[in-house]
Amino acid sequence: MADCILHMSNIYGNLSRYDDMLNTGKKTLLLYEKIKERKGAARSLRNIGFVHDNLGNYKKALEYYNRSLHIQEEIGDRDGEAHSLNDIGVTQTRLGNHKEALQYYKSSLKIRKETNNRLGESIDLNNIGYVQSSLGNYKEALQYFTRSRRISGEIGGRDDELHSLSNIGYVQGSLGNYKEALHYFTRSLKISEEISDRKGEAINLINIGYVQSSLGNYKKALQCYNRTLKIQEDIGDRKNEAYCLSNMGVIQGKLGNHKEALQYYNRALKVQEEIGDRKGVAFSLNNIGMLQIEIERFKTASKYLNRALRLAEELGEKEVLRRVHISRAELCLQTKEYDETKHHLKSAFTLADELGFKQGKGEALLILARLRSLKDKIDKDVFEECISIFEQSNNPFALAKAYYYYAEALLACSSKPAADSKGKKEKRKAERYLKKAEEIYKKMSAQLWLYKTGELWQIFTSSED
Repeated sequence: MADCILHMSNIYGNLSRYDDMLNTGKKTLLLYEKIKERKGAARSLRNIGFVHDNLGNYKKALEYYNRSLHIQEEIGDRDGEAHSLNDIGVTQTRLGNHKEALQYYKSSLKIRKETNNRLGESIDLNNIGYVQSSLGNYKEALQYFTRSRRISGEIGGRDDELHSLSNIGYVQGSLGNYKEALHYFTRSLKISEEISDRKGEAINLINIGYVQSSLGNYKKALQCYNRTLKIQEDIGDRKNEAYCLSNMGVIQGKLGNHKEALQYYNRALKVQEEIGDRKGVAFSLNNIGMLQIEIERFKTASKYLNRALRLAEELGEKEVLRRVHISRAELCLQTKEYDETKHHLKSAFTLADELGFKQGKGEALLILARLRSLKDKIDKDVFEECISIFEQSNNPFALAKAYYYYAEALLACSSKPAADSKGKKEKRKAERYLKKAEEIYKKMSAQLWLYKTGELWQIFTSSED
């Protein structure tokens, strides 16, 4: 009986029905403890830990995973031990503790090699590759993903093969190789469809949509997201449904459709609150806060960002924290609270460094460069370092923003009374960067930023008269 309920618990997990998974997990734990079946009890503890991990309760997740690991070590369940080590690694990854995550994944990998568990070996290689990609070590990441994919092909593990292909696509996308990324995501999608893995199909459509969005192909991206939503509604995958809604909100925001963007963000937030996805809630609060900054509703933005910051601090999730500090820095810059801007930037820089996230550093540098340009002199080195980071990461939207703000700062400097021939040189430079920004925004149909660029062109033209 307990085994059947545990099997149902696993099914609930695949469907993101976390309340049901938690209830059945607790039920089987009591049943296994009653009959002194320690292996089953350990598996139940893992399932309970899995629920807490997916809901952002990382401290509780680690507590249950470690309890499971302790039992497995005592009874000599090496396969279960490897599973728990891998689970702990996943939670440490989500917390941004990459060094600790790698240690757990490698410990799991060692056991799987010793027990000749080739499917488990492939999973661990995938996870190690994911950490390496998060650290920006893309060459190493690709090596691990390729090894994982090779094993999957040898053993016929199509589930893991599609994950490997998807991860390779993720790395190629991070490198700005969008054509290659689409190639791998499309292959992964094909396998998902062939094996009737509808959740995998939806995730691959999200990935394809994200690449299309990065390329400025918003219509194609929205088509992918709409297909994804239909699948997620069919299978009841509410967590990824919320993630998809958030992505659709981001696109509407870039298009300048703030009302529609807010609707998508609020729909995502509602789902996340209903299923208890605390990490997702923090992301949505941050998204709504950033949108309120764009439409200059600063008090409302502050309320959402304060909630996001409190929740991110409770979670201890470094990437969420980094994003919220960037948003708070942007808000404080626009409301002229410059000491607070510096405070949040300091935290953002520290977190970007701990995560090994160069683009995160670029985002903080851009706000710092804008802050310094409010004084008498532009810090060209900081602007140009920021631009270099975004060029290397092939992030066109972020790059266009850097071009825009650099042009704005150069134009302001050239318009000062003391400006002479040097001012004319700065003005020509501003014109070049503004044109670059405009070209990207036109390609991406980023209406809000095209409007801002148009306003800056008017200032530029009037200064010529």
